[in-house]
Amino acid sequence: MSNKVMFLFGAGAEIAYHLPSGSDYTKDTILTKKCRLYDALSKFYSTRLNKKEYVSEYRKEYLFRNNSSAYTEMIAQAICQLLDKKDNEKFKCFAELFNNISPDNDEIEEPFKVEAKKIYYNIIAEEKCHEYEYAYKELFEKMPFFGTIEKDFAGINAPQKIGVTHFWRLINYFWSAYFSILIPILSKEKDEIITTEKYLELLDNLKENVDYIYSEKFIDEYEISDIKQDYYRIFKEELYGSDIDYFAATTNYTPFIRKFTEEDKISFLAGELRTFENPTKFEVKKITDNPFGENDLIFPYIMTQAPIKPIICTCQIKEYAKFVDKLEESNMLVILGYGLGEGDNHINAMIHEYYQNAEKRIVFCKYQGDNITRKKIVDRLRLDVSDNDRLIIITHDGKNAKALIDDIINIL
Repeated sequence: MSNKVMFLFGAGAEIAYHLPSGSDYTKDTILTKKCRLYDALSKFYSTRLNKKEYVSEYRKEYLFRNNSSAYTEMIAQAICQLLDKKDNEKFKCFAELFNNISPDNDEIEEPFKVEAKKIYYNIIAEEKCHEYEYAYKELFEKMPFFGTIEKDFAGINAPQKIGVTHFWRLINYFWSAYFSILIPILSKEKDEIITTEKYLELLDNLKENVDYIYSEKFIDEYEISDIKQDYYRIFKEELYGSDIDYFAATTNYTPFIRKFTEEDKISFLAGELRTFENPTKFEVKKITDNPFGENDLIFPYIMTQAPIKPIICTCQIKEYAKFVDKLEESNMLVILGYGLGEGDNHINAMIHEYYQNAEKRIVFCKYQGDNITRKKIVDRLRLDVSDNDRLIIITHDGKNAKALIDDIINIL
């Protein structure tokens, strides 16, 4: 059997690049109201909204409105779970915010929800989330499953019919997610405070910035942490000269995976930092290859944290087609930094189908600090519990990428 391997990389594979992942990414996108960004977008769109039949005004809309019933219910449920942990020292500070209210009986359930929502919304609006870091992370899993993002998808296609508010909530969120990745790549300072002027500068020079980070020189010379490992570079070095034909797929938006293999062997399953959409023309393009006009109504084309991921353009369909074709050719799938979360069940379903072929194997690279177990992997992929001997789990410490790829090669 020929050795053909598909590598599937998630956000965990790019921790070395100082990029947010998992709960940190959620906090910086879904759970942060970025008023300075909205101010910059207001100016950015000022010359792009001249088509009244589509959308004629910019709005500084955040994903949640503090009078939203779904938001109230979501926050109340999450906080109730946190209050059950109030004896835990790290949650004590957060629990003290709710000393005067309690969800313990039906008579005060609604007042509790109203008060809990008010307290939490103030934390978000005033950007105080860092004060309640541990508690904040406990709330994240609630967010996607209340229709946080996908409730506004229809607004892109018909803002005048569905509602301009829906449209701008989603567009502002996409930009928030976009800059959560772009700014750490470009910034020399960790935790840099980004002003409205800085956001506007980045927006006004969008193509130049994207061209810069997609240049071979930038990718090759990008400095990473001395502690973390550059999996892409080390894996490529170890695979060089072997008889292994390998492909790659990623849920990341960055160009760094091009350190690992050629672009024609990579499938970008969630979009890229260089892909943008103009909904008024049904256009999605890579601005490095084919830039938009300076007055076009554009926003980042990226698939973010939502259980439903719409694939609505030819270029993204081609990425998935490439992934499926190369996956079917491969006799092994190696998963690294990708946690099989419910928000990516469209990908998990493809992995499930791949495993139904009795000749295929899956190698799941598990970081030793993660609490994911074989049972969780089997459950998330909906595998037959009596037939998962072709599921191989490798535990690694995140500090020796060479040893990890050697273990993978030995399995082959």
